[in-house]
Amino acid sequence: MLTHQDIDALFAPLTRFSRVALAVSGGGDSTALMRLAHQWAQQIPSPPALIVLTVDHCLRPESRQEAEWVGEQADALDLPHHILTWETAPPGASQAEAREARYTLLADFARAQGIGAIVTAHTADDVAETFLMRLARGSGVDGLAAMASETAWDGVAVLRPFLGVSRAALRAELDARTAVWLEDPSNAEARFERVRIRRALDTLAELGVTRARMVESAERLRRAREAIDTAAADFINGHITVSPAGYVRIDAKALRGLPEEVAIHVLKRVLLAVGGQLRAPRLRKLEMLAAQLRAGLEASMTLGGCVIAPEPGTLVFCREPGRLRAAPLTLRPGETALWDRRFRIMCRHLRHPVRVAALGEDNVTALPKAVREQHPAPALAALPALYAETRLLGVPVRGFALTDQHPDTANCAAAFIWHGGGTGYA
Repeated sequence: MLTHQDIDALFAPLTRFSRVALAVSGGGDSTALMRLAHQWAQQIPSPPALIVLTVDHCLRPESRQEAEWVGEQADALDLPHHILTWETAPPGASQAEAREARYTLLADFARAQGIGAIVTAHTADDVAETFLMRLARGSGVDGLAAMASETAWDGVAVLRPFLGVSRAALRAELDARTAVWLEDPSNAEARFERVRIRRALDTLAELGVTRARMVESAERLRRAREAIDTAAADFINGHITVSPAGYVRIDAKALRGLPEEVAIHVLKRVLLAVGGQLRAPRLRKLEMLAAQLRAGLEASMTLGGCVIAPEPGTLVFCREPGRLRAAPLTLRPGETALWDRRFRIMCRHLRHPVRVAALGEDNVTALPKAVREQHPAPALAALPALYAETRLLGVPVRGFALTDQHPDTANCAAAFIWHGGGTGYA
């Protein structure tokens, strides 16, 4: 059983926030998070306000009922509860898509409500399971490293206080409180990889390959990843120029001088930020790219939604216009939205809704000649543009207005979200 001191230590990182959100699905781990966080908040002076959030992914018929059940449990603890609904869930959505939608919904709500952090219930078992799943795929340091106890999603802190606590320990805490929780029926279905991995872990434990040892190795690899990340961030600060138009230039000679693992991390960060993709290319492809760039790139190539083009002394990474499949987006006065996972677009005093889509290769000529001569054509074609139905109004990115920009676009602004590390724009 966890002592009061254990619980205090687990939740101590929450004290620097005035309001935190507990991500609770109703399963055993997240129900324990809600119960233990509530107990902790009752026992300390000036605790943060706790808000319980449940995401309804709309992927199973019973999901709404389960979310409402969590609300009843939260109400019994006098905790406010909100259900966040993924209303645009596509049929057959992948786990990666559901995860992105979940964290985006949580972060958007947190920002709107002045909540400083989202708290999740990932456990040591999750660390071990993920380690083994990724080991089976031949993952490198990034994949095998333990998840961090604190990260961020779209500017909102994400805390994971239970990474050193086993799932069994949390169940024991719930049993001691005669608490109930929901069992996800998919946890017993062998067609899911994580279920098969959980069963394999029990067999491996008989050979001495225990969950605890895997967690230990994952934690050591996390330290190694942090060192590599620091080296990658230092390189990005000194040798990469970020354009507000959503592309970057890298010092080619400096990149060739990096240790291979650091170069791979730099390339991964750049591809994710510029390419607008949910996931980075597979490690093998990143390794091949690093080798090509080290040997000297002679012609443009594409990878991860990016065009990679050699210029004298530099490498240019742009969004690949032909791979741009951003969902149709309509913005109304006062609304803010993320477009292509690259640009945050804010509209203030519009008179009418506008449609957001790529400028496109055919419309690049509407930009001033000086802009066209200074910036790569693929990057310009991939800029966000505003349309009234099919009529082009303008480009809301500062410094990239059309020669004949519609006055209404002055009420909109688009900013490239650089999340590749370093200090930002040139």
